[in-house]
Amino acid sequence: MKAKTLKISLLVVLGAMFSVHSYAQPGDPYYEHGNNSGGASVSELTDSVTVGDTLRYIVQPDANANTSYVWATMSGTLSSSFVWNAGSLGAFIGGTNTNDVTLRITGSVGTTDSLRVVEISASDCEAGDSTKISVQIINLPTALFGNGTNDNDSSFCYQNLGTNFTVPVSLTTDVQDGDVQYYVSVLNEASTEVWNNGGSAYSQDESVNTFNIPAAAFSAADTYTINISDVTDRISRKSGRSLGVDAGNSFTLLLYPQPSTGPLFHIPNM
Repeated sequence: MKAKTLKISLLVVLGAMFSVHSYAQPGDPYYEHGNNSGGASVSELTDSVTVGDTLRYIVQPDANANTSYVWATMSGTLSSSFVWNAGSLGAFIGGTNTNDVTLRITGSVGTTDSLRVVEISASDCEAGDSTKISVQIINLPTALFGNGTNDNDSSFCYQNLGTNFTVPVSLTTDVQDGDVQYYVSVLNEASTEVWNNGGSAYSQDESVNTFNIPAAAFSAADTYTINISDVTDRISRKSGRSLGVDAGNSFTLLLYPQPSTGPLFHIPNM
């Protein structure tokens, strides 16, 4: 039987893709579980993850059992081994006999389960208790035009378009008090992009049901297709997840040419 000794490990979580840090740093509140799971609140004790995510989890090894490992830089040699258990959350990708693992979230939306890890020292002493965190699986956000199908369209005489064109949109997210970001592009009938929102995502909460495109984006009478792409919320952004290009549906805007009234003719005076 393995001898047991009590130890405390700090579990941190990172997305598979992130732009600010190359590695988690000890004490960084973005990564330290119990402080934050990817956004607004500093007291999110459940790690929210999007179904289909691939996420990296790291546990801090016992310093006395791993004297050749430097936690501040996550470098050096580990002496301990680790046993991980993801329950019904998903499956690990690659090895799990380490303090740094990758988990693919394949469980069902709505599932809440514990991710557990226990450290075993080189002398075969096992930690008295496993470290665990609660993980909840949520849906990807959505941003859909109108009724959420591809039969959305509007038509105007070109001169009556006004200052802005207002597009109906329906947003959903499982993130409490969360926003949904998405990108918008406009293509003419020749499939040439004539406008986009400049690479900056629209960021709106679920209560918003429209967004505006400046009329100047529609420079001539034509048939325009308006697309939504790269739909994210703050939890899906942890792991670089988004709905793909032209996600959900498209919106068609038909602009008819403005007629020009010709000269008036009459019977000449006799």
